[in-house]
Amino acid sequence: MSAALLVQTRKEVRALLPWTIGVAIACVALATLAGRNAYAGGYREPSPVFFVVAYAFGALAVSALSIGQEITHGTLAALLVQPVERFRILVLKLALLTIALAGLAVMAGALFPQTAFPDVPDLRRLLIWGPVAAGIGLAPLLTVLTRRPLGGVVFSPTIPGVILVVAEKFYPLHLGSEAWSIAWYGTIIVSAAGLAILILKFRTLEVAGDGLVRAAVPAASRPDANALASTLTVRRPWLWLVIKKELRLQQMTFAVSGLYVVAAVAVMLAAQDQAYMGPTFGAISIIHAYFIPLIAGSVASAEERQMGTLAGQILQPRNARLQWAIKSILTIGLALVLAFGLPVLLMSIHRPLDPFRVQKPEFVLLVGMICLGAMWVSSISANTLWALLVCFPVVGLAGLIGGFGYSVLQSRVRWPARHWRDGLSYDLYHQLFQLKSWRVDVRQASTDIETSLQIIQISLIASFGLLVLAFAARNHRTLDRSVRRAGAQLLAILLYAAVAATGYVVIERIAWNWMPY
Repeated sequence: MSAALLVQTRKEVRALLPWTIGVAIACVALATLAGRNAYAGGYREPSPVFFVVAYAFGALAVSALSIGQEITHGTLAALLVQPVERFRILVLKLALLTIALAGLAVMAGALFPQTAFPDVPDLRRLLIWGPVAAGIGLAPLLTVLTRRPLGGVVFSPTIPGVILVVAEKFYPLHLGSEAWSIAWYGTIIVSAAGLAILILKFRTLEVAGDGLVRAAVPAASRPDANALASTLTVRRPWLWLVIKKELRLQQMTFAVSGLYVVAAVAVMLAAQDQAYMGPTFGAISIIHAYFIPLIAGSVASAEERQMGTLAGQILQPRNARLQWAIKSILTIGLALVLAFGLPVLLMSIHRPLDPFRVQKPEFVLLVGMICLGAMWVSSISANTLWALLVCFPVVGLAGLIGGFGYSVLQSRVRWPARHWRDGLSYDLYHQLFQLKSWRVDVRQASTDIETSLQIIQISLIASFGLLVLAFAARNHRTLDRSVRRAGAQLLAILLYAAVAATGYVVIERIAWNWMPY
């Protein structure tokens, strides 16, 4: 191996290895959480679905990073002018990418939840090896075509999804597994075609422009400088400009929701029974609901830092807290509206059976917390793709630690109030509740306790969200991103979560132990 290829290999390994390990950590954490909730099964529990989402999109993100890192860091021009044949550079990139994706696929195959999905061989191949095929043939090509790493992540699953929808039109999923087979083999064929196009495109790839020759604009037809200056001095409302800026940052979020609408409409048109749209609508709706807050939160701060406009935005003569409040409200509100508003709108038009359980408040709360976590990760990230990749292990570990810690608290915390009440003071307690003035309705008391506990739970979760937002706001206003500050904030978040969970469990045990018989 020549010195140039050795340096290129070291650079690729250094770029891909940390994020591959991060996706692996997320998969292990979510697979463990899915194993704990295996008794529920299906798409009703979030952990098995989120395991598949984390693995698939994590693998695609690593794939987009292979060429996307050159675009993000502005090193694509230096790479293309190296005295090495471009084909050899691309082969080296794809070889190392294949090793990373194959390792993730082997690990995902070993951790794949056995009880979460039907035992269909082609379905397992599509979910485990489909991201590998799309990651090699589609994600790098779409990254080059869109000139954005996140574009390769977002648009890569679209083609296999379209193949599945078309196959389901002719072979409904509830009648057999032919649609999964068509989607699997179709993904392989399309990925192979994409790989061939990538090889041809990379040979003639240009850094700037699209390769077209345009005629020069005559001086007489150029805009007048005075007229342009007068146009730029028109005063417009500052608040509206900030809102437009925040919505412009969420272009990729809108693109993902647009793809979801196209897929959902295709499922509606392909539905055999007008009262039921099959499992595809519920699956893509839940995946969309989980992925939208990740993208919306990831682009909140990292997109401005990547474009180099964050410093100018911070120096605006406006209240920084007000700017952050607008960003937070728009980001979280947009995530919730797109994640739940679009499925509800589509189901109100088609009126099928409800395959997307939007009435569960826990589901809405989970999506909001994912968006908050992604915003904090975005505030300490240099670009959007890095923020999205970091979100996978952060969300996975948070879900695993939270579920395991709460179950331990529920099983370990004991309160001796009932034993004390049943012991020495039982007679006095019994006499008091025998009195007419002390009698209470047990059912009403239970309802009151549940309401009070829900209020306490919502208050603790809201205060936790405000703490995460406060840390994210501080990171957003600071241009330097130190590891010490991020570690201290993460430690404070974990400490607050532990104290709040312990306090809530203790209060819950006290309340139920002192409830009258």
